[in-house]
Amino acid sequence: WLLSLEGMPFARVAEATLRLFIAEAEVPPEDLRRITDACFGSFHHPEVVPLVPVTLDGGAQVWGSEHEQAGALNAREPGEAAPAAAPVPVYVAELFHGPTLAFKDFGQQLVCAF
Repeated sequence: WLLSLEGMPFARVAEATLRLFIAEAEVPPEDLRRITDACFGSFHHPEVVPLVPVTLDGGAQVWGSEHEQAGALNAREPGEAAPAAAPVPVYVAELFHGPTLAFKDFGQQLVCAF
């Protein structure tokens, strides 16, 4: 299911995800599509929530480890060595492309629609 969402517009991903939790008898397909289009159509970026690489002042990409990103380092016992991990790029989700340019737009647009 998850792989089928690749390349879909954000509103369609939201619609497919919401459909897992909302029965068609409660919210018909055409209504759910209208709601997700209205909620995310007002964002000022075509990706709605773009993921952008974190860079240093010189433009160098910041790299972390897959264990850091998964939280595995926080789960270590005191004194336990960190596991070796391949470096992975670090990204940040920009949540300020909504109508009020605030992170709250991302969640509130959908919550207020219901």
